[in-house]
Amino acid sequence: MIADLDSCGPLRIIRPFPLEDDRVLLQLVTVGPGLLAGDRYQLEIRVGKGARAVVLQQSATKVHRMAPHQTATQDVRIVVEEGGELEYYPGLGIPYPEAELHQRTEVSLCPTARFGWFEVWATGRDVRGERLAFRRLWVETAIDADGDPVYRDALVLAPGTSPPDRVGMLEGARYVASGFWRWGQGEPVFWEDGGSVLVAGHTAFGDLYLRALARDGLALRQKLAALLGVWRTRWGLVDIPWARCGSAWG
Repeated sequence: MIADLDSCGPLRIIRPFPLEDDRVLLQLVTVGPGLLAGDRYQLEIRVGKGARAVVLQQSATKVHRMAPHQTATQDVRIVVEEGGELEYYPGLGIPYPEAELHQRTEVSLCPTARFGWFEVWATGRDVRGERLAFRRLWVETAIDADGDPVYRDALVLAPGTSPPDRVGMLEGARYVASGFWRWGQGEPVFWEDGGSVLVAGHTAFGDLYLRALARDGLALRQKLAALLGVWRTRWGLVDIPWARCGSAWG
């Protein structure tokens, strides 16, 4: 049951869809072209005791061109209470030329809570010759469990001042993905294909993490969906038709 559901401005929530395992699925929709200069999006999700939900972005997050010294921000705050379960999948983000975005995601988990998350960032619309044409992309993720830090991730790309395409960094990759699951057991994975690399393993706390660099965005998203499908089946979760629920999952 959804106790409170509220949205305003260009960030909207489609009505919840029940899943077969008594979960609810909610889709986030951006009504408009995307993030513009000066925009500040705020997303707050609280999962109560024993509640279970899946939240995903319906389409790709687009960050548009903006004048120098201007930026857009997105703040996400998530709380999952005792026995609660949340899967949060923002999907794909695309920064346009001269765009600048600062995003911070903060997650607070109770000791018995379960949580899963991953997101994918493009380095620009490659078919338009816009790869690494954005001004700055600053994305931070902080996940705490029972007040202790269990996962920290930061992606900072500023092509104009610190070229990221060198050895040891992007090395020609067009997409970057990160993920984390405090849920159940999953086998470590190493996948390499056509200049794309995906690694999944366990943190010191026993949680699953995922990192990937890819040249082919569709192949990466398909690989992520397949891998997540294997893990979710092992965890006893029902299958989700990702491509039908969000165009960014293609």
